[in-house]
Amino acid sequence: KMWSSWVGKVTAFVRSVASGTDDGSDVDDADVPATGARQRPPRDRLKDLQDHVELWTMANTLEWLTLKGLQQHEAQFLDLWLDGDGLLAVASPDHEIISDVHLLREMQELKHAYEASGREYMEVLPSIVAKEMTKWPPHNIPPFDPSGADAEEILRTGIALVLFYHNATKNTATKGARSLSRDWMNQPRCYRRFWGSPLIVLSLPPAGDGCDDGTGESKTSIKVVGPQITLSSRRPPISSLKALPYNSLFDPHYTGNDGLDLWSTVSRLMFYSFSMSSRKDGFALAHNARSAWSKRVNPSSGGLHPEEVYMLLPPCEALRSAVAGLYHYSPREHALERRLDIALDVWEKLTDGLPSNSFFVGICAIPWREVWKYGERGFRYTQLDVGHAIGALRFSAAMLGAKFTMLTDLTDDTLADLFGITASPVGMVNDLEVPCVLGVVSFADSEGMMSKYKFPLDVMEAFKVPEKFLGRPNALSWDNTRWAVVDAVTGATVQHKQEDGISNATETHEAVSAELIVDGTALHSAAGQAVSASVIRQRRSVLDFVPAYVMPRHIFASILARLVPALSPIPWDAHPYTAHIPLIGVYVLQVEGMRPGYYGLVRNQSALPHLKELLPDLLWQKNEELPDNLPFFLLKQSEAKHAEGESEKNVDESEAAKLASKLAACHQGIAKECSFTVAMFSPIEAILSRHGLHHYKHIHWAAGLVGHVLYLEAEAMGLGGTGMGCFLDDTAEQDFGLRVGVTETLEEPLNDKETESSEHATSAPTTTTTTTTTTTTTTTTRNASGLYDIYHFAIGAKSTLDNRYPYWQYQDEMFGAVEI
Repeated sequence: KMWSSWVGKVTAFVRSVASGTDDGSDVDDADVPATGARQRPPRDRLKDLQDHVELWTMANTLEWLTLKGLQQHEAQFLDLWLDGDGLLAVASPDHEIISDVHLLREMQELKHAYEASGREYMEVLPSIVAKEMTKWPPHNIPPFDPSGADAEEILRTGIALVLFYHNATKNTATKGARSLSRDWMNQPRCYRRFWGSPLIVLSLPPAGDGCDDGTGESKTSIKVVGPQITLSSRRPPISSLKALPYNSLFDPHYTGNDGLDLWSTVSRLMFYSFSMSSRKDGFALAHNARSAWSKRVNPSSGGLHPEEVYMLLPPCEALRSAVAGLYHYSPREHALERRLDIALDVWEKLTDGLPSNSFFVGICAIPWREVWKYGERGFRYTQLDVGHAIGALRFSAAMLGAKFTMLTDLTDDTLADLFGITASPVGMVNDLEVPCVLGVVSFADSEGMMSKYKFPLDVMEAFKVPEKFLGRPNALSWDNTRWAVVDAVTGATVQHKQEDGISNATETHEAVSAELIVDGTALHSAAGQAVSASVIRQRRSVLDFVPAYVMPRHIFASILARLVPALSPIPWDAHPYTAHIPLIGVYVLQVEGMRPGYYGLVRNQSALPHLKELLPDLLWQKNEELPDNLPFFLLKQSEAKHAEGESEKNVDESEAAKLASKLAACHQGIAKECSFTVAMFSPIEAILSRHGLHHYKHIHWAAGLVGHVLYLEAEAMGLGGTGMGCFLDDTAEQDFGLRVGVTETLEEPLNDKETESSEHATSAPTTTTTTTTTTTTTTTTRNASGLYDIYHFAIGAKSTLDNRYPYWQYQDEMFGAVEI
């Protein structure tokens, strides 16, 4: 009886939302709400769903809703939140409710407090946000007008704005970057869907694909039902991929898996770059309840995933299309949504001059997903995630014997038209996507065709017809919280002009042929048994390290060598601006035979003379135990000292380095317990002056790409790593000698006193003014190098306390146990 009641309530709710009535009557297409302002549904409906949502799994819910005869025109209002058992979302394009069990529990105390006072949670929430926003004084944002006639003035004021944003969003020892308390009811959805567009579910690789897990069990017989399209037949099966040793990922000449058909290539490219990879289980102590959330192959700050992926693909029978098309990738279903049909003549122009079988992949970003949690600093995290996405694409392509190459000669307006962003606006400003990257996946480019390719802008008229695009984007959140400084930097970093000089990512990197030896061991040999497929799919952010682990020196050197383009060409051939991160500072904490301290890895030997001239007070002492062509230097020694506030307790140089690393990482314990942490530095002002304001994003993409390599290297070595977006910018810069102390002396009048005196009684009185002054001396630091901290990362031995889900297990749970 309870189940029947629940099904009836869900069905009635769907129908009432669609029709705008409360009587559960049927609805036709004319009753579908138009895109526009959205209102929260009455709280009693939400409570009805909350009371029952924990009782049933998604599979049972779908089964019973189907048996109850939910009509096709009603099914479009039903959507799923696939983050674990028992989580259900009932949704419409304009009215969305997410009945998410563990989030509901997190909100319970706050909601009960408001209810006890007789106030509705949904009514009081906007006033809470408004009150929080007023606790900070408004930013004095530098004026910037990108439409001005004077190019030099635009660049000068734009650089001032970008640097203002970067400095304003720094964390310091006394305050963090501005952000709001979590509004869980307004959390943006991490899955974008286009309602009304056909959904083509991609094939899943068989068990053991790209590696040998010993099961030999096929997992290609999964039947999937999409929200608007039912596949009566199984998805086309794909053959098993050849096992690829992890070290072969970095071989630019590897072509072992080329020759795959388009369907297999696209299915695997997405599976090994942006798909779901696992479910992580946790225990919410505050709520005495189990919680679970999904993880993806590519990393993201806070697991918020601002990136959206688009593909331009040729005709394909498996895609059920005789023409080319623009597709949006939906990781939740491992599926493609068809957005636009592209005529064959347009496709031929697009691919003219490309290697055969090439196709396009694009990346957009929704900054609001990060800004919702991290506030003003969220824009920086969004761009770091795009860098990780570029790395995920490059390594996934490498597994297939292919290459991913960015095209840098297109403006953001062109990309917006190409991806359908201009044609498919959403109702809320925060939901908008920002175009970032367009690249080509190509095979066997023996003639260097990519370096000569020019995107044909004359085909863009075919992408400027809004009525031809299929579907409309779903809404991601309820309310619109705006940050003026985020809006300002987003507008300032738009690419308005084509790149000068570099049209594609054509910078070449030749690996050094001589084998690098450390302590009698060849570099990268520690990863010799690792397999690419398992490393890529198993990658996680470590939550806990083994404090006593001392990293062998040859493993440490192997990881660093991967970050030098001259020693390891992949993935740096995907992004032409690796030089945007010229110096990587390394806190060496526990590495075999190495003194704890502050070291530097110079990623390009040609930059070394300039860095030495820029930072003459550093030691620049080469480590003799490491290969000569690994540009790694001791910059500053860690000195034993007294612990702050504990003058009687001595701290040795090892403990001092650990405490410095922890402090620079916002006091995170993992930065002290790992073997080493890195800080990535970039000359922001010099880069923007030379390349343009939009390269502020390229700087973060380059840093994210470095972080992605560190993730995979740690995993391949049997270790673990984690990116740290929270760090004290100025503290890290000072640790590595990038900031200098400045002493300022200020004299201020304390008081003025006038006195009258007379030498003779007959003399006129004389007025004397006595001024007393006070002298104040302050010591601050300023960035004398022009190098700014961009991203931190920690690597060490992962603890058994770190919760890691098995490699293949989630594939069954995610794609097999549930009919979507």
